Amino acid sequence: ISLGLVGSEMCIRDRYEASNAQSQSENIRLAGEERRKRRQQTEEQSFLQKYPDIATWVERMRRGECGKYFSLTKTKVAGVRYVLRNLVPACPLRILDLRHCHLNDDLCCSLLAPHLKTNRCIENLDVSENLLSEVGAKALSDALEVNDVLKALNLSHNAIARRGE
Repeated sequence: ISLGLVGSEMCIRDRYEASNAQSQSENIRLAGEERRKRRQQTEEQSFLQKYPDIATWVERMRRGECGKYFSLTKTKVAGVRYVLRNLVPACPLRILDLRHCHLNDDLCCSLLAPHLKTNRCIENLDVSENLLSEVGAKALSDALEVNDVLKALNLSHNAIARRGE
């Protein structure tokens, strides 16, 4: 009987230690995400201090007063992230130029592709000369399955293999 109790105590202790290690890992992951978000916000604020016209354009877009064309060509990631986070589904914007602005799979999957699923305005999107791989291309492909507004998409000069999945 005492061996059974010792075995049970060891099993409980092992489960507790595993659970504790899992909790610590989750806490570390959440802390890392929080630091990343704070860093991104700081980068965006710094960017907007240098380029206040981007913030002005976003406000005009939100009010439906922006032009039909907007270019972020050669803009830093912080500026692209800020604009993508603030895009609205319907506005006068028809052409969005994101050429050569370090757009990566993370921004594409977390911000651009989800926006395209609800997009009711952008007809032409240029994401050429960026850092997209098959992962970003797949996210865009999935978004376009429900998007019937986008008519032109330029993906040239990215790191997408000849045959995506």
